[in-house]
Amino acid sequence: MENEFYEEDGISLGQIFKVMFLRWKLLLIIAASIFVVGILGTQLIYNKMKTKYSSTIEYVNVLGATDGTYINNSIFNYRDIIKLSNLNSIKNSNSDFASIDVEKIVNNEDITLTKKIDENLKTSFYTIQIKASYFKSSKQAKDFINAIFNIPVNELVSIYETSDNKSYLTAYNDCTDYESQIEALYNELNLLDNKYTELLKNYPESSVNGKNISAYQVLFQNKYGQVVEKIIDSNSNYTTTNNNNNSTTTETKTNVNNNVTIKYKVIEDLKNELSAKKYVKDFEANKASLLNRKASLEKQIEDNNIVIESLEDKIVLYNTGKNRNDSSYVEDPNDLKISNNNNDAFTPLTTEISKLQKENAEISSEIAIIDTQIANNGGSTDEIITYEAKLSNLYTSLVVSANEYTNVSTTVVKNYSNVEYESKAIEASGGLGLIVSALLSLVAGLVVACVVNLIIDREKLKPGYFDKENNSKKEEKVIENKEE
Repeated sequence: MENEFYEEDGISLGQIFKVMFLRWKLLLIIAASIFVVGILGTQLIYNKMKTKYSSTIEYVNVLGATDGTYINNSIFNYRDIIKLSNLNSIKNSNSDFASIDVEKIVNNEDITLTKKIDENLKTSFYTIQIKASYFKSSKQAKDFINAIFNIPVNELVSIYETSDNKSYLTAYNDCTDYESQIEALYNELNLLDNKYTELLKNYPESSVNGKNISAYQVLFQNKYGQVVEKIIDSNSNYTTTNNNNNSTTTETKTNVNNNVTIKYKVIEDLKNELSAKKYVKDFEANKASLLNRKASLEKQIEDNNIVIESLEDKIVLYNTGKNRNDSSYVEDPNDLKISNNNNDAFTPLTTEISKLQKENAEISSEIAIIDTQIANNGGSTDEIITYEAKLSNLYTSLVVSANEYTNVSTTVVKNYSNVEYESKAIEASGGLGLIVSALLSLVAGLVVACVVNLIIDREKLKPGYFDKENNSKKEEKVIENKEE
């Protein structure tokens, strides 16, 4: 049998393969070209269309224990992180992001942010996923996603930078009397001290310029002579801690209603001097106001006395059966005495009388102060100038302290609030890997190359073509042999 692959009415499989690889150089060129184009096409075009970049992080010292709040209890909503305004801000903040179409990303919902709570670790993880086709490179995508994740961190820093740490100092400037100014300064001292306490609670291990936050707080307290009085038991014993010399003493104090009382030496000194000297701020301007206040207080005493007399009339009537308004009634102090038998019936009356009498005593004290102030024309001019200088110096000092707290707190947040990635900064999914892409491109290249060869040499696929060629070669060989 001359040709074992020969088929009388068709073409053999061997002939097909022979034609496929007949032009082997052309096959290699086509296969290599398609291989290269295939890899480039899958990696640069297909993968960009199908691939999504994702990243998972957790926030450290950024969010509070309560869901939906920052560490300082400001409102936080993680869904706002990927809103259009934030993405636009990121794009505008860096020229490297100019090519990113953030509006299309949001409108086509090609970005998602999900939250997962780990009950064991008691923390939340946030995952961003975004289509790769919007980015020129994975580095650009990584930088953009990192900027998105840092939005809450930057927002927290901004909250501390812009926090109103001088609210009571602002109120101080609107006060029309010394008492109110002192109260404003005292409230500012408490405000800053409480802010240091909160900062230390949120960032217990933090330090600025090598100094722990607690050290900053102690320096602040010592600067203004803070004294903390804490109730120890129901017998009104309390502990006084003086931060100036770190001394602690136990004394007995009565009528203390709060568990903790905070005082500052600078404030107490101002209060004591004001109480002793009875200064009046802007006396000439406020003299009429003082006189009106005195008249109002005197009227209040008159009104209280009317009520007291009415209540006493009820007691006398109950005890004697006589009306004190009658001309025949003779005043007798014993008529107001209450026996044990009648005590329960008169308790509401006596309670109200005691309350009004106490109020009258307090009002009388205030009237006496006003009389002194008016008699002294508001105090010595030189003494008032010196006193106002003390107030002004304390105000200026508190401005410095408020600014220092702002700098300390902002530095702490910048240094200790951050984003931690769960694994890689960015991961790609949904596209073809390089090896798979290469294999598919190689197969495609070989298939196309073989098909091209078959098309070019399709005449050689006709039945009998290779038989005629073989016979022609045999005849040529016979002729050559005869010539020899």
